[in-house]
Amino acid sequence: MNSQRLKEILIEACDNKYSADDINDDTDIIEDLNFDSIMYLKAIVAIEDETDIELDDEDVENISVFSELLKAANKK
Repeated sequence: MNSQRLKEILIEACDNKYSADDINDDTDIIEDLNFDSIMYLKAIVAIEDETDIELDDEDVENISVFSELLKAANKK
């Protein structure tokens, strides 16, 4: 998954409240994008569906920054 596609997934999960320009490698998904648990789960499910991988629950709980989520989404 590339960076642009992950940004699109996050934007969709937060009902288009932000744009790709608002998201960079250091963006904190919870704090900067105001994600709640439902939005985060929605994004994780979309990532898993698109990449055909299952993200480890423990890893997901510890991910807060965009670059970490991108790395996890590309782990195979």
